Amino acid sequence: MKQHNSKLAAAGTNQVNKYYDESLPLLTGSISKFDDDIWIFESSVNFHARFDIVESSEALQQANSDLKIDCVLIAKCMFLDAVADKTSMSVYRATYNQIIKLFAFLKQKNIVAIDARNLADFLEFSLITYVHAEKIMTKSAILSSSQLLIGLQLNSWFNSLQALNVESELILTESFSRSQIDSALKSAINDITRGQLAYGDWLNGGNLNSLTLDYGRYFVEHNALLYQRYARYAQAIRLCQKNYRKILDDAACKGTVSNYQSSINQFLANAEVADVPDSLRAKMSDQLFERIRSSTRNMLTSMLAKLESIDQIQEEIADRGLLEQFMNSSDKQSDLDFFTRLAELYAYVQFRDIHQPILKSVEQEIVLYEGSRTNVDFKACKEIVLTKLNALVENHKAVIFDNQHFEKMGLELSDSKGATYLAAFMRTIEAAGVTLFVASVGWRESEFGFSIRDVKLEVNHDVRDQLAFPARYFTHSLVPKTLAGARELRELNLNAFRVLQQQTLLTQNLLDEPALYSFQRLQTKDASKSSDMIQRGVKKNWHNFVWNYPQFVEIDHFCREHVEFVPSLQDIESNNEAWLSTRLQLLKIFDSSLVNAYELARSEYRRVNFYICSDKRKNYVRQFAEGSCSNETIEIMKEFLSDSTLERLTRLRVEDVGPLLTEEITAEILGSCKYPTAHAFRHMWAEAVLRRFSGDLGSFIRSSFKHVSKDMWQAYICDKANIHTLKSAKREVISSLLNSYIAKEGEGFAGGMSKYIDRMLNGTAVKKANQLNEVMEIINEEIIDIQASTWGFCLLKKHARQTAKCAENGEPRRYVSEPSVCMHCSNFLATEQSISSIALLAENSLTVAAEEDIPKPFRIAATKHLKKAYQQLEKLGADPRLLIKIKEVTA
Repeated sequence: MKQHNSKLAAAGTNQVNKYYDESLPLLTGSISKFDDDIWIFESSVNFHARFDIVESSEALQQANSDLKIDCVLIAKCMFLDAVADKTSMSVYRATYNQIIKLFAFLKQKNIVAIDARNLADFLEFSLITYVHAEKIMTKSAILSSSQLLIGLQLNSWFNSLQALNVESELILTESFSRSQIDSALKSAINDITRGQLAYGDWLNGGNLNSLTLDYGRYFVEHNALLYQRYARYAQAIRLCQKNYRKILDDAACKGTVSNYQSSINQFLANAEVADVPDSLRAKMSDQLFERIRSSTRNMLTSMLAKLESIDQIQEEIADRGLLEQFMNSSDKQSDLDFFTRLAELYAYVQFRDIHQPILKSVEQEIVLYEGSRTNVDFKACKEIVLTKLNALVENHKAVIFDNQHFEKMGLELSDSKGATYLAAFMRTIEAAGVTLFVASVGWRESEFGFSIRDVKLEVNHDVRDQLAFPARYFTHSLVPKTLAGARELRELNLNAFRVLQQQTLLTQNLLDEPALYSFQRLQTKDASKSSDMIQRGVKKNWHNFVWNYPQFVEIDHFCREHVEFVPSLQDIESNNEAWLSTRLQLLKIFDSSLVNAYELARSEYRRVNFYICSDKRKNYVRQFAEGSCSNETIEIMKEFLSDSTLERLTRLRVEDVGPLLTEEITAEILGSCKYPTAHAFRHMWAEAVLRRFSGDLGSFIRSSFKHVSKDMWQAYICDKANIHTLKSAKREVISSLLNSYIAKEGEGFAGGMSKYIDRMLNGTAVKKANQLNEVMEIINEEIIDIQASTWGFCLLKKHARQTAKCAENGEPRRYVSEPSVCMHCSNFLATEQSISSIALLAENSLTVAAEEDIPKPFRIAATKHLKKAYQQLEKLGADPRLLIKIKEVTA
């Protein structure tokens, strides 16, 4: 061993000898000596721990000149202490990397130690860097929790420093507590991700790959279209499958169900007797199979007639005014919403034989509906509905789908033996329902294991929408992370509740079993633990979305017919000239948000599909080491992994493969790609609430969030775990509004905030795109909060808090805001979606201003309001007739 003349070496001789004599040779694959600058571990893909790259900061050298030559020695000792008794090469590598980062951070900042004040900065540095080719490189994605924490051994390092008699004010000043480290990590992650990733979610494997509303809304809309089109059909299939025995009895077949189950499923997919496998037809007559086929079709068409007529009766009310004689409120939309839902409930009771699982909640809801209006003859109303319903059933023409139809839907067969398109169809529609419910509520993935028995209904006392929706819906179920196993009432909006009822019919689980998903495939003793099924469910339809979302298909058709060039995945991934030229043409025809979503979905498809299809990537790193990896996977690895990572993998041995290494490789392949997760939908939920009064978010999201109650929102924001998500959602919405403003050059916007944005843009010589981005960044940072209302947005500016029109003693009171106040405020931004609300308020003011019997102060206030409303409405392009009326009154 080299003899050091320093105080450190003299004081720590025994300790160093211990490492040299005992520790290093005991490590897996170690063939090096303690004095070697490079330690080689042969059993780990030739892992080399290069301690010769450790350097001391100038500040550290000045604080203790002895450390000029001892940082390498310290790093080695810290490493050996931290990995003592460890055998995993992944642990060795991670620990070494973190030690190298520690000294690199001290050198970069030119400081002597990490203390409580800069701990968060060091952790931020550790999260966004990696060691490569003897250098510290910046990562494109944040380090995962498992990758960081397995190598971050702060307290072990501190103990090593003490054993080596290093002064307490050098390198690490203290043994940090768990709470100190947690707090510093929270701060670091919040700074890196700008609040987009909560610490708890990061610990659970979360990252920055979550969808935002501007992108994810198209995925939600695709699932909504699938569900609206096929949910009733899937329910009819499930009911037939539940009644295999009855189908056989009606066919005069006394055989065992298991012998005929696969054949019945073939007939449910409109197969002919000739399609039945010869092995079965050799044992039974074709006449028997023909009877089974006929019995199957009869049951399916009967189920379809009842189920599909439920949707048809609602369309009759909405489109043809079936119940106009009962619509007696001043708000026609409220009447339509009320009677459309009531007709659906009456239909459920009429066909009670197939709606038993949800019948109790249906009957409770009918009581609430019929008790909310005293001036409606509900007996006559029900008679009209049921008469029309029976006629629809009698005249129903069933369309039975075959495998060709399922293929056209974009469904794919799984690799499992005996896979069928019918099974793929059922899983797709169930997953669509799961996705819609998750998107509607903003809950954690562990909170969806409730049954239909957990549903509770109450009278809706909210005056804003009780006329249209007299019932409120709740689940009384476990909330594992927040209430330690206690039950809590969680409110649902009507859309979510309707999906829950339909999922209950689709899964056909028992009343005390999870209602949202079929859990028979789930390998767990407790089916109510929903995390795994929710994770699978929200990802399931991504492939179908990328290739079959109607608006994406329309873009493909446009490219084929008008551009004569359909871009390939490689074209979009490489952003080549052919795609860029096509993109410019698409932007002239299609909404920019849609084109951006199309581009993102296609450019990231191969990586995201690889990640989502767990069967394809199961053990893929081990298979690569064995030489049995599929060509498709090898191609993805070669294209999206760095040369150094590939070189490392080529030397990989099977025994060195572990979960941490696989996670590391997968994270590098995935990069910053966006994909659906339950956490992403929690983020999108907050965004959707904030934007529920503006923009085209798709019919499902728009209708789901139109009637979010204050209690639902309050419950969300009071959950501490949602604080970062909410902050991030607000920033996302603010950025989205500003980007939309720029894209439309201010057209379709009005209000004091519109004037502020125009002034900022016009007052700056914006000549290049980066200059525009700088101005928008300034505006974005000036806006500190957002609040939505039916008449527009309050975008509260940092330097306009005290001058806000709702301010009292210099503090904004936005909870008491109203149009007459907001429209005079510099923080107010109106959009085209604000027109109807501002127009309605203007109509009321017109009445007040024109009525001479009303006291003059009220008429003056109404006139003042009309003048401001006129400015907003004129810029937004409102009905000219209304503008003329306002001008006449205010002249």
